[in-house]
Amino acid sequence: DGFVLIFPRVSLDDGNQVSQFAQEIRNVKSQMSQTQPGSVAASGEFMLLADIIEMVKKEIFPVIIACISGVLAILWLFLGFAHAISALLPALFTVTAMLGLSAFFGFELNYINIIMIPALLGIGVDGAVYLISAKKDSPERFSEIFYEKGQAITAAIMTSAIGFGSLVIVTHPGLRLV
Repeated sequence: DGFVLIFPRVSLDDGNQVSQFAQEIRNVKSQMSQTQPGSVAASGEFMLLADIIEMVKKEIFPVIIACISGVLAILWLFLGFAHAISALLPALFTVTAMLGLSAFFGFELNYINIIMIPALLGIGVDGAVYLISAKKDSPERFSEIFYEKGQAITAAIMTSAIGFGSLVIVTHPGLRLV
């Protein structure tokens, strides 16, 4: 038995090329033995990355559905159904707007930056839940509470936006937004 080292010209940055390369390697049949031909066992960075990409593609929608369902269930438990929907709607709008703007500007989601969807849901709900609970607890003082908590919520969202916005200047192609 022997082994062969393969040095692909495929870049790890391009998930489609990595997946295609891995599929080509998996389709190679061993011709080493005429009596026991079989498939080739392959491992390495490209093969592992191809498996991760395939897993992300297969599991992203169930993960997003589970994320939204879990957030809605917790909000419903603590705030009631109507308030839970009110707290979730801004986050869903944010994610929808992000996906629409990404497509419009030509930004592609990949196996690394896809994590932004659940993160945006969490950030959006985090800000909304404070305001919803304040209105529920003290409707007569809502404008005063909105002014106080609104500033803190805006500051928290802006710091997150700056943190994620810094990904525009990174050099790693998987993390880079543009």
